[in-house]
Amino acid sequence: MNDIRKIKIELPGLTPINTADGNDRWVRKKSKDRWMKEVAAMVHGHKPKEPFQYAQIIICRYSKTRPDYDNLVQGGKFLLDGLVSSKIILDDDWECVGRPLYDWIFADEGEQRMLINIERVEDSPGFWC
Repeated sequence: MNDIRKIKIELPGLTPINTADGNDRWVRKKSKDRWMKEVAAMVHGHKPKEPFQYAQIIICRYSKTRPDYDNLVQGGKFLLDGLVSSKIILDDDWECVGRPLYDWIFADEGEQRMLINIERVEDSPGFWC
């Protein structure tokens, strides 16, 4: 059995955050497709036999400027969609992933990237309140 419990994905570049381009549905769709393909390419050959039913997810943005927290979360949306479409996680809803953790670390221009850590857990991460 393919008993993968943890997956680490490092993607070059930065996902889009709250910008004026985000209001254009075609620009947004193109960006979503790009990041979903990036995730799929990075997990190819390292996928669990079955998607994780429950998972703890940490998404870290390495960039030169620190975004507001809501933009940090928005920047993770296409990555979560990529994890679902690549069959790494069953779904990105509350029951499956609870509240993913989002973090930011300073990185110079040439070192900017996105890092995703996914760990299978036995029970639903659930709600905090």
